[in-house]
Amino acid sequence: MIKRIEVCGFRGIPTRFEVPFLNGTAAKSLILYGRNGTGKSSLTDAWEWFTSGKILHLAREGAEESAYPHMTAKPGSTYVEVEFVKPELGVVRLTFDPKRMRTPRVTGNLDAVRKLVAHPCHVRHADLTRFVLLTKSDRYDALASLMGFVPQMEYQKGLRRIAEKLSTDLTNQRAIFADTKTRHDRHFLNAPGETLNPHALLARRCVANSIPCDGTPAAVLTAAAQLKQLVVADQNAKKLAAVRGMKTSLNGFTPASGIGTKIRTLRSAVGDLKASQAVDREKILRIPFLQSAETLLVKVPSAGRCPLCNQNFASDLKKHVTDELTTLQRLDGLLTRVRVAKEVLRLALVDHSAEEPISIPENYTAPQSLVDSLAIFRAKVKLWKTALSAGRDLLTFDTSALTDELIASMTAAEATVDDAHTALLAVKKTLGELLDEMITALEKDPLRKKLVDDNEFVVLGLRLIEELKTSKGKGVAIRAINDRFTALVDRFVARALKDVNDRFDQISKKVIDFFGTLEKHTPGIGAPKLKLDTTMDRSVVLEVEFQGTAISPAYRYLSESQLNSFGLAVSLASATHFNQAFPFLILDDVVNSCDAYKRPQLIDLLLTHLGHVQVLLMTHDTFWRDLLHKRLNSWSRLNFLRYDLGVGPVHEPGKDTYARLQDELDRDEANAAAARLASYLEDAAQEIGEAIEINVKFNRRGEYTLDPLLTAIRTKLESKLGTPHPLVRDMTRITQDNAYRNWGIHCKNPVSPITAQEIATVVTNWKAIESKFYCPTCSDVVKADGGLFRCGCGATVLQRASVQ
Repeated sequence: MIKRIEVCGFRGIPTRFEVPFLNGTAAKSLILYGRNGTGKSSLTDAWEWFTSGKILHLAREGAEESAYPHMTAKPGSTYVEVEFVKPELGVVRLTFDPKRMRTPRVTGNLDAVRKLVAHPCHVRHADLTRFVLLTKSDRYDALASLMGFVPQMEYQKGLRRIAEKLSTDLTNQRAIFADTKTRHDRHFLNAPGETLNPHALLARRCVANSIPCDGTPAAVLTAAAQLKQLVVADQNAKKLAAVRGMKTSLNGFTPASGIGTKIRTLRSAVGDLKASQAVDREKILRIPFLQSAETLLVKVPSAGRCPLCNQNFASDLKKHVTDELTTLQRLDGLLTRVRVAKEVLRLALVDHSAEEPISIPENYTAPQSLVDSLAIFRAKVKLWKTALSAGRDLLTFDTSALTDELIASMTAAEATVDDAHTALLAVKKTLGELLDEMITALEKDPLRKKLVDDNEFVVLGLRLIEELKTSKGKGVAIRAINDRFTALVDRFVARALKDVNDRFDQISKKVIDFFGTLEKHTPGIGAPKLKLDTTMDRSVVLEVEFQGTAISPAYRYLSESQLNSFGLAVSLASATHFNQAFPFLILDDVVNSCDAYKRPQLIDLLLTHLGHVQVLLMTHDTFWRDLLHKRLNSWSRLNFLRYDLGVGPVHEPGKDTYARLQDELDRDEANAAAARLASYLEDAAQEIGEAIEINVKFNRRGEYTLDPLLTAIRTKLESKLGTPHPLVRDMTRITQDNAYRNWGIHCKNPVSPITAQEIATVVTNWKAIESKFYCPTCSDVVKADGGLFRCGCGATVLQRASVQ
């Protein structure tokens, strides 16, 4: 049992806040009311962090430990402290450490507490809604969460992700093997009538070149090395290799193009700038100084002095500098254009080619025609490099001293570069054609061609044999790993399903009892079951009996509220069964999952099945709060009035309607008390009337004053209990009382002012009568049961006095 929970600087609770469970010397359950946004759920989050170190619903949204402290909390001021009734537990505090967010500081015996809380003992409304209308696998996840299997579930998901990756790897490897085998089989295709294996086909190629080989793998490798040596030693092969190397070098030499165009662009920009210099040369020189002055004037205050010479300046210096720069924008643009064109040309003139991009190999004696063509090519390369060098010399000019000679030099350089480029490309083409002719001639040699083809067949064949062997080996290895891992995962999943099933079997009687209590007014429905499909991963199906027939899946017939009843029954049964050494529950707005007719059944469940459990029950529903106060009259009460930024929940002790009425009467607020009493009396009379099954005259507007409701109650009581019964006499007296007659009949439209004394009289009389309709043992309202009225537990029975 818990004496108090203290939270500070955590989530929506910025300052110290205490939830007191002690009422006198006894630790009791607590009803906590507060509108949405007043901090109730922060208490649930605080408890979850305290008992498990994590807040799972935040983690699912990507909010980790850094989201726990309130935004205004100072470092070290975020904590959750719980005081327990058991002396061996005492006071335990968990303090958030901003330096080690995942490792909070602990004071007290937290380990002992967490051993007692073996199962989550908090239930949120969101946990129940996630359970409704989910897929089978998602319902398993939700059920695992309700029953405390989240770590096991997450581990299972991780195993499945690895299994999927292995399966993908195996599929990819099979595709690689299929492609390799296709190329292998195509390479070693037998001639019609032949059935030679790959090594025999390779051996035949070696033997054809006078290299002995018996077709064994080792002999083929030896023969293949000898065949390669024959290719290397072949003179035509050497020549072909030399010529092909030269052709590759020639193809790799690509002189930069477009340089003449870039020189022309620079020349045009220089010409335009030179034309402007004739008029604005001095202004151009002042541009850098004016720009610097503008930057300086922005930084210094306007004090009537020149920041350059510190002398008085009569005019507006900032405006003068700005105006001057505005007039010089065109000149600045021309300068920029020249600088850009100059940089583009400089980058284009960078020459990365060697002085001799093509050379004759030392072991190759080239024919004279090739020697002559290479000489011409090298001469053109030299002219090209000379033209590039001349172009680079053009880039040293000063923009403040442009001349006609400079422009003429650019024109000449443009023509020189273009001519050199055209000539170089022409000789490159001629040399390439000569090399192509030589390659073609060498390749036509039948002996050399056969030798090279045989060598390539053997080299490629050996590579394909090894590639096929490696690919097959990888496939076999991956398949073996995949099979073993899949078997391991299947065993783990089967064990997980068995664990869930076993745990559900342990709580199944409680689930049936709890579900039956919540749905006791739903005819023909009951016996909820979980069906776990062991042939599938993470599959759980709900089953119920509907009119004596097992229905699966249950959601085909159950409403959302009934499915929520099942989820609530599972969570309550799990928390109370697996935490038998720690009978404590936090129910966070779970009433949202129940309709108005099912809420009394939830109270019945708390009273009849969970009377030994300490409960913190939170709600934002005022009608539900008032019903809780009436039925759970021994519980402590706390109301959140509002939420103040920087303070958190502003609260007061919870009060029922009678206490609030008394406060208003003490302040002589008769009208406010009258309105509250009218609303309460009407609700109370309707609840009693429904329970004892009264009949009220039809009113097409659906409006009933208290008089016909109470009269119908009195009439019903008279018919079953008789006029002499004390309760009948009390009902007759209150309906004839002057205070009631003066107020009750006209409570909605009063014809005269109501005094506080009159209201107090009605409250006193009604409170005495109302208590006789509710059982002091189970707090349940008596209901019609044949010729008498009986409460749910049977301890209170109203019947005719003559029978007593």
